[in-house]
Amino acid sequence: MQGKRVLIAKDNLLKTKAEEMEKLVESNKEREDRLNSLLRESESKHSQQRSELQQMLEAEIQVCNEMKNECKKLTQQLQDSSEKARYLAMCQLLAARNNLLKERKILSQEVEFLRKQWISKATPSVPVTPVDTASHASTDDVEDKGETPDRSF
Repeated sequence: MQGKRVLIAKDNLLKTKAEEMEKLVESNKEREDRLNSLLRESESKHSQQRSELQQMLEAEIQVCNEMKNECKKLTQQLQDSSEKARYLAMCQLLAARNNLLKERKILSQEVEFLRKQWISKATPSVPVTPVDTASHASTDDVEDKGETPDRSF
């Protein structure tokens, strides 16, 4: 009887161990499935985040390139505007210089007229008429005569 009991106990122990092993294998399989599921989920999230970051980086690069091109365009506009302003200032200076040269010519002619008048008072034999003076001539008359202004100052 004791041999039978030992065999029954041994069988029970083996059955219990086999059941525990099955439960352990089942538990490990469930755990492995959960971990595989978590791993796939993590990989999917990682892939999605990486894709989003790549898109953000490309968008940032595009914005930087657009800003760079805009800076180049604005720099060119500033240079063009500066050159235009310099050109206009030069034109104004040349126009003012031409006007001053015309005035100088007219004043020189008036001085010459007054000098001749003064000389004629000193010597009454040379009559001076107002037509000989620049005070009665317009600036157009000076240009029409083809005279070039004195540029020696």
